[in-house]
Amino acid sequence: MSEHRAPRSRARRIGLTLIIAIVVLCALIFAASSIVTEILWYRQLGAIRVLFTQWGATAALFAVGFVGFGGPVWLTLWIEARTRPMYVRTAGALDRYQQLIDPLRRVARWLLPVLLGIIGGAIASGQWKTVLLWAHSTRVGRTDPVFHLDLGFYMFRLPFWSGVVSFAGAVVLVSGILLLIVAYVGGSLRIESGRLRIAKAMRVQLAVTAGVYALLLAGRIWIGRYQTLTD
Repeated sequence: MSEHRAPRSRARRIGLTLIIAIVVLCALIFAASSIVTEILWYRQLGAIRVLFTQWGATAALFAVGFVGFGGPVWLTLWIEARTRPMYVRTAGALDRYQQLIDPLRRVARWLLPVLLGIIGGAIASGQWKTVLLWAHSTRVGRTDPVFHLDLGFYMFRLPFWSGVVSFAGAVVLVSGILLLIVAYVGGSLRIESGRLRIAKAMRVQLAVTAGVYALLLAGRIWIGRYQTLTD
């Protein structure tokens, strides 16, 4: 029986590998055809530089978004791991849960920042138009009646700074949520006898995270004045 099962399992693996290879090859062919079509189209219009500028801005923004989202998350998890108490008394169920997931902490410390970095890079790369408008902003020559700012500020610079503050706020918020989760699992934040107990290092880290988020909220409110005027 085992002799018959071995060829069957080997054949299944080969078949699955072939299917995956065909799917990947088809995806690469479609992607390559789309890229070649765009290059030929823009070259025919004499605007190939526009296409390369878009691609360059998209790639650069993906890198910035990857580092800007994944970096703070990794730093948050790294600081929590370095300052976590060595010996913490916890309830029996939580202690068993900690022992169960303890081998996964090091993997999660790298995997979560990478996954969130990819998400952040995808979000940032989609804002290439806003960034290019900010980088090539100009004056219109007319000012608004309230703040007496040139209208170019509302057209070119305001969307960029609003996006930066919103992106930074999302990064800090996600980092804070992950910090609370890993702190509870790691024992730096626990409930004993109906009282919430937080380790000293964790209190400092949570306070800094909350302070940065409060500053970003204040910046969002400040920028919101100009957005309200345009609305």
